[in-house]
Amino acid sequence: MTPTTATHIAAHQAPQQFAAQYLPLEQVTKPNLTTAELAFYSNMAAQTWGTDEHGDVVTSCVVMPDHAARDVRAVKLPQGGNQKIVLIALRAMFKSDGQQGKPGAPPLAYCLELEAAITFAASALLVTPDRKTERARDAITGLVARGVMGCNEGSIWEV
Repeated sequence: MTPTTATHIAAHQAPQQFAAQYLPLEQVTKPNLTTAELAFYSNMAAQTWGTDEHGDVVTSCVVMPDHAARDVRAVKLPQGGNQKIVLIALRAMFKSDGQQGKPGAPPLAYCLELEAAITFAASALLVTPDRKTERARDAITGLVARGVMGCNEGSIWEV
C-alpha cells in the first residue's frame, strides 16, 4: 500500500484523527464550535505534483468539499395535494404552450401567462367549482414562495 493510499484511507475512516495527525492543533480544535459545526462532508482528490529524482510520481491528497448532501436538501418540492396537482398540470402546459424569452425569466425557461396558468390549473383541481380558481391561485402562490416556480410581470416558469 502506497503512503498516498494509506493517507487516503485514513482520512475517510477517521477524519478527526486524520486532521489531528496532520494539522496543527489550533486548526483542529476550536473551542467555540459544536460537534455539528465541525462535521462536514468531503472528498479526497489526488493532486500530482510532478516526479522525484527516481522518476516516481509525487502525489498528495487534497480535501475537497462535497456539497451533494446540501444540494439534495436544497431541492424544493411542492407541499400539499393541490400544489402537487397544479405542478403536474402546469408541467404539461409548459411543454405544450410554453414560450421562451419572457422578461425577468431565465432565457431558456418556458413561461406561461399567469392568468392562463391559473385557469388551466383550476380545471385540474378536484375541489368544488366555486373554489377552483381560488385554490389554483393559492397553489401557484405557494409554488412560487417555495422556489419551485418563478414569477415576474404576469408570467410564471418552472425553476
